[in-house]
Amino acid sequence: MHTVCPPSSRAAGALLALLTISACTDDTAKNDTSDVNLEDGTDGGTADGATEDGAADGTADGAADGSADGAADGSTDGAADGGSDTGTDGGTDGGTDGGTDSGTDGGTDGGTDGGTDGGTDGGTSADYSLAGTAGVTRTTGSSSISGCTMTYARFTPAGGSVGPLVVIGHGFSRSGANMEGWAEHYASWGLEVVVPDLCHSSFLDSDHIQNGRDMADLARAVRPGPVVFMGQSAGGLAALVAATESSDAVGLVGLDPVDDFTGSGEDFGAALTIPAWGFVGEPGICNSSGNGVAMYGAGGASMVRVTEADHCDFENVTDWGCTTLCNFANLTYSDSDLRRTILGMTTAAVLDLGGVVSDADGWLSAGGTYYDPLLSDGAISLP
Repeated sequence: MHTVCPPSSRAAGALLALLTISACTDDTAKNDTSDVNLEDGTDGGTADGATEDGAADGTADGAADGSADGAADGSTDGAADGGSDTGTDGGTDGGTDGGTDSGTDGGTDGGTDGGTDGGTDGGTSADYSLAGTAGVTRTTGSSSISGCTMTYARFTPAGGSVGPLVVIGHGFSRSGANMEGWAEHYASWGLEVVVPDLCHSSFLDSDHIQNGRDMADLARAVRPGPVVFMGQSAGGLAALVAATESSDAVGLVGLDPVDDFTGSGEDFGAALTIPAWGFVGEPGICNSSGNGVAMYGAGGASMVRVTEADHCDFENVTDWGCTTLCNFANLTYSDSDLRRTILGMTTAAVLDLGGVVSDADGWLSAGGTYYDPLLSDGAISLP
């Protein structure tokens, strides 16, 4: 068993770990299955998809156009859009539906319905901050990896997955429970997601490099084939190791990733050969002054800073073990604003890396329907 420790900074490592420690969830049950219900609201009325921040249907893009243009645009597509497809298409959306799906969607949606806004009516939505349409089933399992029994939760979309497997690693002294909110959301968009409890992520056994190799081994054990690796905090370093060493890796996403005290992550970053994204918060003690930017930047990853986001905002769900010392007040953006931004951008990134959608630029590139307003408003920046 290998252990990564700072050459002369054990006290500093302990301090950082204390800032992020919490009680881990005991998730050792095998093959325990529970359905995750994703609530569907009617057009312009109830909440759509039980979003993480509880946003009302249509408010995400300022329109009442069938679940922020993600639900059906007319009765034939499975949702009631003002009674018929000929009526005015809601409030600030600004455009009439024109009687058919060829009518412009108007306003901030930025394209014709079912066309440039990224999905067919009643199917895939461009607003990835909202829950997708797939029902999600959560099961648990375990696998013998590197001399330990690694437990994991598996989120499977109804009807089967539409892209590569996604494996998400948690931070030091945390647990897979702190990543399950992301997993459920991505699975609602058709991706199968596995969230392990990493074997070497405690005070007595800390080895982020081995955790990365374990993530790669787990992916092969659960579902051989293409995989996108993700990780938060030290799990972002582990995900980088997995993405560098696994021949099955097709993409990497870091959630406020943190390098270890030896800087070994930059060496792995320099060896990265696949597309990657890094989403980071404000620099602080809990993310080692934002050292994940250099780590992912060494591999040419595209980087985005979410303004006013702290380290805990990249957990889903988080708890007192993080928020007690790593949380700071938001002066401009609410927690729900931050959650929506992170959900939308990371979902677009994962789906794009997996080759599942062609409209991710709306969230990830200049000129995008969502990217430009976030950038001009100061909600995101380039670190």
